[in-house]
Amino acid sequence: MDFKIAIALQLIDNFSRQLFELKENVSRFNHELQQTQNKVKSFQETLRKAFDPKALWEFSERFEDFTAKMAQATALPLAGFTKAIHSFSEMEQARVEMEVAFMTKEGLPKQIEELNKQIEELGVRLPGSATDFYRVATALKSAGMDIEKIVGVSIPYR
Repeated sequence: MDFKIAIALQLIDNFSRQLFELKENVSRFNHELQQTQNKVKSFQETLRKAFDPKALWEFSERFEDFTAKMAQATALPLAGFTKAIHSFSEMEQARVEMEVAFMTKEGLPKQIEELNKQIEELGVRLPGSATDFYRVATALKSAGMDIEKIVGVSIPYR
């Protein structure tokens, strides 16, 4: 059983390492975007000193508007992607916690695959997320319910 827990912990460690690298890449992207905006402002100042103030002002306004729109265009998809990664991370954490709760000396019961399928289907068909249903299954196991009874419950709205 210790070997199975070690494997589960290794899987969690590998997944969290990938999430950390993704977070670092997002931070690096934001830093580079900030540097680009600073260089644009510096360029605007150089142009302001070299050319006609009125023409430069119009160019500066347009260019500033363009850089703001570029930042907005990249920020929204990036925020959505970050939210999706966070949600996936929570779901995987809940799934691993559920599987650890059902572990025995022999390993995971054969019904765990059917339970995972049912949870994924419930996450699509009913309000709530698969994460919520993984947590429900873990709570039912903690309350003493056998996996056969949990898996044997029919899925509503079939």
